[in-house]
Amino acid sequence: MKFALICALIAAPLACADETTKTTKVEELLTLMNVAQQQKDMMDQMADMVIGQVKSQMAQQGAASPAEIAKMEARQKKLFELFKQETSWDKMKPVFVKTYSETFTEPELEGMLAFYRSPAGKAMVEKQPTLNSKIMTNVQTQMADLMPKIEEIMKQ
Repeated sequence: MKFALICALIAAPLACADETTKTTKVEELLTLMNVAQQQKDMMDQMADMVIGQVKSQMAQQGAASPAEIAKMEARQKKLFELFKQETSWDKMKPVFVKTYSETFTEPELEGMLAFYRSPAGKAMVEKQPTLNSKIMTNVQTQMADLMPKIEEIMKQ
C-alpha cells in the first residue's frame, strides 16, 4: 500500500509536466496554424455571405421595402456580432487546446509542428484564406444552383 502511494506521489508531477509540455505544443501549433485569425476571417466571410444572400432573396421576392431590407440587415449584423463575441478566440482557445490535446498524441503534435514550421506549412497557412475564399465562392455557386430545387420542395 505504501509503495503504491509513493509511486503515485512520484508519478503525479511527471504526468503534470507531460500535460504542460503537450499543452505548450498545442498552443504553438494553433499559433503556427494562425487559427485565431482564420476563425475571425471565416466568421466575417460567413456574415457577409449570409447577409448578402438574404438581401438578394428579399429583393428578388420584391415584397420587401428598402426599409425592411435595411432592418433585416441590421438584425443579421447584430446576430453575427453576438455570435462573434460568444465564439471569440479568447473563449474558444481553451476548447481548441483541450480538443487537440485529447485528440493528438505528443509525437503527432511534434510532426504537425515540424510541418507548420516548414516552408510548405508556412505556405499552407499563408494561402489558407485564399483557399477558403475560393471554396466559399464555389459553394455559393452550387447553392445558387440548388436554391430553385429547395424553393420547389418548400412550396409542396
